[in-house]
Amino acid sequence: MKRRLPSEQSSPLKRDAAVRNQGKERPSKNSPIKKFWQAIILLGVSGAVFLIYQNFSVNFCPIYAIVGVPCPSCGMTRSWIELLSGNYLEAWHLHPLFFLFPLVVALILLYEKKNGEKRKWVKYTLILSLTLLIGVWLLRMITMFPHEEPMTWNERAVLRQLWRFLEVRFNP
Repeated sequence: MKRRLPSEQSSPLKRDAAVRNQGKERPSKNSPIKKFWQAIILLGVSGAVFLIYQNFSVNFCPIYAIVGVPCPSCGMTRSWIELLSGNYLEAWHLHPLFFLFPLVVALILLYEKKNGEKRKWVKYTLILSLTLLIGVWLLRMITMFPHEEPMTWNERAVLRQLWRFLEVRFNP
């Protein structure tokens, strides 16, 4: 007889819970109620980000804050703010793919798993989205960086300040 490790043995609490839950069905992972609450949480977080950005002008991009170079999604938050304010051209100028992120998230949440298998199109949609995002970023870096919003250089970035500090200390 094979001896079980203490971690493999079932505790009396686990056995009691198994007996109590015998015959009861667990709710599906993809139930409509779960999807509804996921959407509510996503909307709540988006609303909080919008309010914080509007009231405090906080920069949420860690790449921009640390490195000083805009990331591929730089300008999306400001783009949505402009869109919600009715400035459609300014929204497009700040980031032409602002609609992509919520569209992909909605598609994945709605069709994440069917019959327990992940669909191949989710993988291909993510690859296509990332390719589009990086392609637009490269085009914007070539045409807009560093003089036009949102593709500007961050002078207050951590690495830029570290570089200045080292330059002053070690440059004769």
